[in-house]
Parts: sequence; structure tokens; C-alpha cells
Amino acid sequence: MSQLGAGVVNSAYPELQVQFHTGLAAVTWVTLSYMLVLTGTLVLFGRLSDLRGRKLLYLYGVGVFLVGSIACAAAPNLAVLDLARVLQAVGAAMVQANSVAIVVLSVPPVHRAKALGFQSAFQALGLALGPTIGGLLLGLGGWRLLFLVNLPFALVTLLVAWAFIPRSRDLQLGAGLDLTGAALLFGAVAALLSSLTLATASHWRSPFIALLAAATVVLVVAFLAQERRVRFPLVRLSLFSESRFSLGVVSAAVAFCCLFGLILLVPFLAKYTFGQPVWEGGLELMALPLAIFVVSPLAGRMVRTFGERRATALALGVAVVGFAALATIPHHPAELVLLLGLTGAGVGLFLPANNATLMGAVEASDAGLASGIVNMARGLGTALGLSFTTLVFISFGGGDTSAGQVDAGFRAATAALGLLAAANLAAMVVVGRRAQPKVKEYAVS
Repeated sequence: MSQLGAGVVNSAYPELQVQFHTGLAAVTWVTLSYMLVLTGTLVLFGRLSDLRGRKLLYLYGVGVFLVGSIACAAAPNLAVLDLARVLQAVGAAMVQANSVAIVVLSVPPVHRAKALGFQSAFQALGLALGPTIGGLLLGLGGWRLLFLVNLPFALVTLLVAWAFIPRSRDLQLGAGLDLTGAALLFGAVAALLSSLTLATASHWRSPFIALLAAATVVLVVAFLAQERRVRFPLVRLSLFSESRFSLGVVSAAVAFCCLFGLILLVPFLAKYTFGQPVWEGGLELMALPLAIFVVSPLAGRMVRTFGERRATALALGVAVVGFAALATIPHHPAELVLLLGLTGAGVGLFLPANNATLMGAVEASDAGLASGIVNMARGLGTALGLSFTTLVFISFGGGDTSAGQVDAGFRAATAALGLLAAANLAAMVVVGRRAQPKVKEYAVS
């Protein structure tokens, strides 16, 4: 539900322009405000959940998301809608920051990858289905229905979560909260996402991108200095000294970069190279999230069979093969569907196995923080993937609407994404050979 909120509004841009008598640039802030606040506050709420209670933050998060959804549906103008989306994003961040931690702390280690597989499956499905579900709801009842549809799901989630999510253990009750560090991190994330969004829209030609990039670097440096100085840092930097955790976070970002880069490309290929209507391209694209949804729960069995390191490497290898095939095999709609399914299967097996590995590298008392970090990495990876893929696609002729040029841009972009995935695979193999410490054995709540 919270991930669906990130992309479900995109299909409503034309209707919002008409309803509020404004331009596209203003309407895009309905999505940008949500993404900036969601990604920028994940670590803060992950840390807060380790201090005050993960179930507590989760329940409050669903409640805030519910109120935000009602406010969005009732918004009389665009400014109020943007503010309501900010409130909705705060609730979504409180939920997402706890999602991985709650799953990990609620099941025995032997079932961790399988449980995270279900979590990853629904998260990826929610993100990927946003535009499709948005278009369907628009046809049924207009843009306000995009937000009202959340109400029954949020109410059921509140009841079920209150009854079945276990109370938090291993809390850091005596520690403080570094609000200065939280503000610096939020600023860095906001500057980075803004620069990537602007780069996507202007194809990296705007001089303002350099200013935002410089601001990102300054804020990151200030954040690191703050975390080293304070007694109770927002992010305990020693977490990243564990290679499995640091590599796992980077790998999560790269995986979402590749996944959403590919999601961006497929509609162009379907429309301009295959000459298909939009709905047919949408159906073909569904092969990617559906494959993730189907295979993600199987990651637990693969981890038990091959071990965490080999399982993540094998899954990522499948994804690399999928990208390589997309970049080289002559294109036909049926082939595209099969290759999207193959690539999605690799990503679907990789995400939960990787999450199990990196969460197994942290103590239970840092589970919320680690959950927030990995979800922030996913959000940043998504934004980077859209920007990077657009750059490569346009550079190799994808901006031309001719079938041959779009096909060439598609092949170049998928090849670039495949190289990113291959570099990720190589890093995992090298680091995995150096050290394989025991998985943390959490006491199940």
C-alpha cells in the first residue's frame, strides 16, 4: 500500500492539470513531495523504532498514512494536495522503516529469507503496479479515488497489525535521537533526489544540477562529521565496517536501479519498435513484477540449499543473463515477455536473499535502523536508475521515435544496466570470499 502510493498518481497528471488549471511542472510535485519525504525520513524512523518500539511506530505509521490519504482525497487545491502527500509520505516512511525489521525479528533465522521474500514480493509489486492501478482507478472514479482506495486496506492493516505483530524487544531505551543528523541526512537525500529528477527532465543539461550535486556532497560530509561527534548518532557508522552489510546496502540500491531502469524502457520499445498500443505494452511489462512476485518466496529454499553468499550470487547471475539477452537477442513481443520474466526471476530471488544477508550482519537492537537504511537505498536506487537509464537511452538515439533508433537506445540502456548488475555480482563474489561471519541469531519475539 505504501509503495503503491509512490507511483499511483503519475497516471493522473493530465487530469490534475485540468482540475487545478496548472502546468505539468507543478503537478509533478504531487509525486516528488511524496518521494522526497518518504526517502529522506526512512532512516530517522528506523532509528526511532529501535528507541521507542517498532510495532508502535508501525501502527502510528498506518494511522498517519490513513489520515494523509483522506486529506489527499479531500484536497481543494494543488497546494493542499502537496501538503497532504507530505503527511501521507511520513506515514509510509514509518511503515517502511519497520517492515524488514519486523519480519526479521518475528521469524527464526532458517525462515528469514523466505519471509523477506514475501515482503520483497509485495514491495516490488506495489512499486511496479503503480501506473497500471492508477490508470484503472482513474477510469472508475477520478483522481480522488486514487487515495480513497487506501482506506479499507489501511483499516484492516491497523486491526491485523495490532493483533498479530509482536511487541518490540531489544530496544535502546536509554539512547537519544540525533535530530541534527536527521536534518542533514534529509537535506542530502532531498538534494540528491532533486538533482536526479532534474537530470531526468532536462537530460543533464541544466546548470542547476551541479549546484544540487555540490550541496549533496557538502551535506553528506557534514552528516558524517556530525555522526562521529555525537554520543548517540542517528546512524552508527561502525555498521558499515561489516562488509556484508555495506555491500548489501549498495547491492539493494543497484538492484532497484536496474529494475526501474528496465521498467522505464519497456513502454518505449512496445510503442515505437513493436507499434503496439499502450495497454499491450503494459501487459508485457507485467511479466517483470509478476516474476518477482512469484519467485521471491522461493528465495528461502535457495538460501538453505546454497547458503546466503552463493544464493545471492546465483540470483544476480540470472538477472545479468536476462539483461544481456535483452541487449542482444532480436526483439519480438513474445521474446520480450520471456526475457522480462527471466530478469524478474533473478531480481526476485536476489532481493530477499540479499536482505537476509545484510540483516543477519546487524544486532537486533539495530534492526530498525538497518531496515530504514536498506529502504532508503532502494529509493535512491530507483531515482538513480530512472535518471541513468534515461541518459543512456537518449544518448544512443532513444529520443527519436523511429523504430530502429528506439531499439538501439533500448539495447544500449539494457546493456548498461546489465554491466551495473555484473559489477555488483563481481563485488559480491570478491567480498564474500574474504569473510563470512555467522548470521546473527535473533530471539524471535
